[in-house]
Amino acid sequence: WISNLKRGKKKAKFHCLGRAISSILLLLRDEGVINSEEEQEVRAQNTKQEKNRFLLDLVENKGSSAQEKLFQVLKIKDPFLVDDLEDFRLGIFRIFDPIS
Repeated sequence: WISNLKRGKKKAKFHCLGRAISSILLLLRDEGVINSEEEQEVRAQNTKQEKNRFLLDLVENKGSSAQEKLFQVLKIKDPFLVDDLEDFRLGIFRIFDPIS
């Protein structure tokens, strides 16, 4: 779902996440998805869009477990965004799930 988000119609909507990025980073760190150094790398980006892109790339490279944790954090911080992203998430997890 992250790849689809970065290049799809929901990309513009995700960029408004910037105002919640600090709390999202803290929750991801608490969940063990990112460490303090990675958190600082995200914060060091110049614009909200760069922070979002960096965070998405970082989590995407960590695999499906990290992606699921990001998704769960987004459910807490922005449930309306998550409703819009649900189709993307379901699509990509079908790829990762060998049972489907």
